[in-house]
Parts: sequence; C-alpha cells; structure tokens
Amino acid sequence: MGYQLTTKLLANSLTGVKIAANFWTTKDAVATLLFAHATGFHKETWDPTIYYLKDSSVKCNFIAFDARNHGNSALENKSLLSDECSWRTLSEDILGLVEQLRFQRPLIGIGHSMGGCTTLLAEESRPNTFDGIVAFEPILHPTKGSTMGVELVEPTKRRRSVWENRQAVREYLNSKRFFRTWDKRVLEEYVNNGTYQNPGGKIELKCPPSQEAATFAGAPAISEYCFENLNKVKIPVSFVGGDRSATILPDNISIFAKECPQGVAHVIPGHHLIPQEQPENTARIIHEFVASLVHQESQQASQAI
Repeated sequence: MGYQLTTKLLANSLTGVKIAANFWTTKDAVATLLFAHATGFHKETWDPTIYYLKDSSVKCNFIAFDARNHGNSALENKSLLSDECSWRTLSEDILGLVEQLRFQRPLIGIGHSMGGCTTLLAEESRPNTFDGIVAFEPILHPTKGSTMGVELVEPTKRRRSVWENRQAVREYLNSKRFFRTWDKRVLEEYVNNGTYQNPGGKIELKCPPSQEAATFAGAPAISEYCFENLNKVKIPVSFVGGDRSATILPDNISIFAKECPQGVAHVIPGHHLIPQEQPENTARIIHEFVASLVHQESQQASQAI
C-alpha cells in the first residue's frame, strides 16, 4: 500500500495553541513516528528523511509538526506568542498532540536538537508517552551553569528575514557557510516551506527572528533540567551525535545514554545538523531503531500468549 499525505491544523487540547502537522499514513503501518524539529526549522525539513523511511521494510505512519512559534504554527499563533519561549511549554504541546490524537502504538519520538530535548522532556513529564525515542544531538547539558544557545540570541534577532522572491532566498542561503553543507533537498524544503508571501508581496520567514531568538534563550535552564531527569526515561532511547559537532560534544552523547536505563549512544561522522546534512543516513539510523523495537515488542507479545 502507498502513503497518503494530509496536512492538519490542530487545536492543542492541553495548551490551546494551534499546531500544524503533516501526516504520512499507510494501512500497512506497524508503528507511528512523531518528528520534532530543531530551533529555527520546520516540519518539512524532515521530509527528505521521511522519503527514505517510506521505502523501508518496516512500514510506519509519520507525523511531523511545527512547534508553536515555527513554520505554519507560527503564522496561526502570531497573536498568542509572547517574547519568551519556554521549552517546557513546547514539550507540553507534544503531550497535547499525543493525548489528542491517540496514535497507533508503538509510538516513537524522533527529535533533533531542541526537538530532541522537548521529546525527552515530554517522556520525563509523563512516562510511557512514547515507546522509544531517537534523539539527534539533543540540547542537554550535563553540568550546572549552562549557557547553551545564549550566544545565538542577539545574532538571531538581527538575521535577515525578508527577500524579494524565493530565488533570492535560495541565493542568500547558499552564500552562508551554515547552509552550505545541507543536503539540497532539505535546503529546498527550507526555502519553500520555511517562508511565506507576506501582505506586501515579499517572501518572509515564517518563524520571525524574534521568536527563533526567544527559543534559543529558553535553552540553558531546561537543558540542565532535562539531563538531570534522564533517569526517569525508562524506554529505549538512541542518542545520536556527530563526531565533529561543536554543539554537543561527542563524549556527552555517551554520558546522556548512561543516564537512561535503556539508553544507547551512537557517534557518527558529521556535525550538529545531522538530519539536514544526511537525510539518508538519518533514515537508516531511525529504521534500525524502529525495526529492533518492533521486533522486540512482537517477541514480547508472542511470549505473552
């Protein structure tokens, strides 16, 4: 059976904001994957990874959503957004989605950077929200006094956010070192779906720089708290980091895994932006985790009969 794509705007049952989400569904699904993006990105940046996963041997439903102040969610919630962004609130948005939609189990959380942290935080807050988690470079800090993200706040406030057309956006991004290592398909998703035509006819980022900066500013306190409570995460968790990451030190990936009863660490060639740079490899890592989890749950079900 093939996949059907639907886009929905959901009124979050716990927090009241609207959450935009893409649903890739198939009747053959044996699990559900819920994708949470990084700060400054949006749900469609997961599409190239999902493209590969759709062809994998383990069929799943895929749901990728925009955080409340990112992507299409940001456009819908513009009048509700404050100057501060609590990552705890972002994790509550995840809990609201899970509670509202009652996804087919097993439910596996897939998160990158901020999305990895908020997915883990949701599981810490409400155990067994997920049956497993794959966290790519999650924003966690193993010591007190974290300043993670603080250095990005002021530069982000000043970043350019309006262009004449999408070709101008494309050329601008290609001129920046930050985007040069991205897979071209992911970059196209960012250009086409991370922007919109504003009332003046210009092309503008859906996530305003002020909201992206506010999200970075919310990182330090919660990155410490989430790390300190990793022992509450009893489900299988795969922590994935890049060996050249300047954001999450490779050694910290192993430290994170040791805090979780069923945590495992994988350090692969790459930087912080693994899903943006390596969608095919990202899909392979996710597939291996999902296949193992589904097999394990199938064995447990057989033994229970």
